Amino acid sequence: MSHSSPRHKIDRFRCLAALGICLFAGCATPNSVLLERADVAMADGQPMRAEAFLARAMAQDATDWRVHYRVGELRLENQRPLDAQINFEQALALRPDHPESGQIIEKLAQALLMQGKYDAMGKLLADRAAQTGDKEDYLRQGRFLAQIGDVDAALLAYRKALAVAAPDDPEPNLVIASLYESIGDEANALLHLRYAYYRQPDNPAIADDLRRYGIVPGPTAALEPPSH
Repeated sequence: MSHSSPRHKIDRFRCLAALGICLFAGCATPNSVLLERADVAMADGQPMRAEAFLARAMAQDATDWRVHYRVGELRLENQRPLDAQINFEQALALRPDHPESGQIIEKLAQALLMQGKYDAMGKLLADRAAQTGDKEDYLRQGRFLAQIGDVDAALLAYRKALAVAAPDDPEPNLVIASLYESIGDEANALLHLRYAYYRQPDNPAIADDLRRYGIVPGPTAALEPPSH
């Protein structure tokens, strides 16, 4: 028969004691787990259950930007944009200049848009774009401005995105073409499609867009964009 060493007995006693304390006091579930459970609950169509998980996470750590962000998303889905705005603002205050800041600003702008707070939305997006000078932030600014019908301001933002994009990046030209198309300006829409085709001639989606305008894709369809 084998006998446990004194040290093994002590370690086993410590483990059992820790387990007893956990069962008696209730061990905290990590916020990452609570967030996953909230996501599952939302996917299962159980928003109240999701909110309960998020409330627990918030009580554990009110400085967790992910919790504020998820609560904001939940409130947006429940048509509570003012409450969502508050949560997204808190998330942004906790993560003002991080890789995830852009996605927080996207949702905050959406909450402001839903409330008709167009000036606040415009300032938020303009400040972000001016701060970073990134293509994605200019595109986001233009997209939201287009949604409120400010075509001139949207085009200006898109052109700023165009100015900082890589030479082989057709995205700014494509969004400009889409905006022109939405207002019935087919000439400028086609012009920017041809610019986009010049930048990326192997893109089948751009070729399909050209065909919609009766243009056969090929070397003559590409048009070199003007230098900025």
